[in-house]
Parts: sequence; C-alpha cells; structure tokens
Amino acid sequence: MVPSKIESESTMTTQTAHPNIGYGGVDARPSWQTPQFWKENYEFVLAAITLVAMLTGWIGGDVTGALPQWAILVCAMTAFVAGGYSGVVGAWQQARQGRFDIDFLMIAAAFGAALIGEWVEGALLLFLFTLSGALETFAMGRTRKAIEALSKLRPDVATIRRGDQEVRIPITDVLIGDIALVKPGERLPVDGVVLTGSSSIDQSAITGESIPVVKWPGDDVFAGTINGGGALEVKVTKPASESTLSKVIQLVAEAQEDATPTQQFIDRFSQPYTYAVIGATLLAMIIPVFLLDEPWGKRSIAP
Repeated sequence: MVPSKIESESTMTTQTAHPNIGYGGVDARPSWQTPQFWKENYEFVLAAITLVAMLTGWIGGDVTGALPQWAILVCAMTAFVAGGYSGVVGAWQQARQGRFDIDFLMIAAAFGAALIGEWVEGALLLFLFTLSGALETFAMGRTRKAIEALSKLRPDVATIRRGDQEVRIPITDVLIGDIALVKPGERLPVDGVVLTGSSSIDQSAITGESIPVVKWPGDDVFAGTINGGGALEVKVTKPASESTLSKVIQLVAEAQEDATPTQQFIDRFSQPYTYAVIGATLLAMIIPVFLLDEPWGKRSIAP
C-alpha cells in the first residue's frame, strides 16, 4: 500500500526533528542547558562546588561537630578535586614541557596544607585560585564576543557599479574608487564619500551618536552603519581591510592580547618565583634535620 501524503510528511518530520534543538538546527533549550554554556562557565561551577564542600565540612566539623569524620573527609576530597582540577591540568601541561609555574605552586601549597591537617586553608586557596581563573576567562570571553559582534556589522558583499552593470562582489574585492550602491535599510559595506543621494544613517556602532545623521553628497560614511530611507551612491575611499570598522575590531583584539604592565611583570617573574619558593621550602625541610639535628615532624593527615 502506498503511504498517504500525510504519513510521508510525518515520516520526514520525524527524521529531521532533533530531540534537543528542534527543527532547522535552532537550539530551543535555555542557555544554561547548552554545552557551550558549561564549556564557558565550568570554572565557576568548580569554584561553587569547592566553596560549598569547604563550608559544609568546616561548619559541620570544626564549628558544630555535627558531621562524622567520614563525611568531613568526603567534603575535603570534594573541595580538593573540584578546586584543584584546573590547576592540576595547567601544572601538568607546563611540567610536560619541563617547567613549573604558579599553577604548580598553588597546588603544592594546597596539598601541603592538607598534609599538615589544615585542609580548610588548602581548600580556601584552591577556591580563590579557581575563582580568579573563572573571572579571567569570563572577561576574555566578553571581549571575544564583542569582537564577534563587531564583525557581524560588516556585510560580506557589496553592490558595485561597473560600467552599466551592477554586480555584487565580496567586500575584499572592492577597490578604491569603485562606486558602491546602497539601498534603503542596508548596511554600508565600505568607507567612502557620498556621491549622489541623501539619507539619514545610523552610525551609533562606529561613532556612538544616539540619533541618525543626515548625509549629503560630499559627506563621509562608514562601513557597518545602517542606511535610512534614501538610496546612496558611495565612492570607496578605503579598502575593506582599512575601514574604520576594521580598525576598531583590530584595536579591540589587540587590547585583549596586550598584557598590562602588571601582567607582564607577573608573567616574567612567575617562573623564577616558583623555583625560588620550591628551593626555599626544600632548604627549610633539610637544614633543620641535617644541620640542627631536628627530627622530622609527624602529624595526622586526616581533616
């Protein structure tokens, strides 16, 4: 028996539907349920787990004594695993290259605190360390999203008059001196000078002006701005790579990559500082034992 049209359409719908993202690849889930959300915010989650486990073990143990020893140990292990994950990954990557950095130092200090019975102090250190990394990642993510938003302002193609014809070409192929045709409601693809026509242009994304500006022949216009109700002919004065919008994107990207003087100082001296602390710690352990006849101290590692 030949299936009916309705059954065929139902089969197609079943095959193209996705249990999570619906039809056409549009993600219908809340943002917090998407993999991208967890990828960008996992350090905040780890920091929260560390804080909750640390406070639970500390309040239930040292403050109230309400938790049994095994529960306190579970809280301590949870706090150290969650708080130390990012640091261990970073320290391992550096160690594979034969280097030790601040990640190694923080992990060593936290686990050293646990070995002498001060696990709460070690967990607190790991919490602050993970939280600082999460805040840094968050700030860099906002800068990256700002660059992506600016990039979307620039059209990919432009309508150019070549002789008696109008052709649409990639903006990378637009030459200085070309005549770009901009219809009402379109984004301007290039920087240039208005030849004919007049229109109000929303250039808030470039100049920050809150209201559209009326442009007449001879006025400068910028790529990424939005044309109003008039058609314009614009003579290209800059290639796409040198437009005002491209320079803004480049400046934002460079600002993200360029470290502040304080960050440069930290990056320069973090590795020597790490080696100095490790060396000083080893000397503090060895000198009293071998030169001052001090015995090795012993203390329970249990919380």
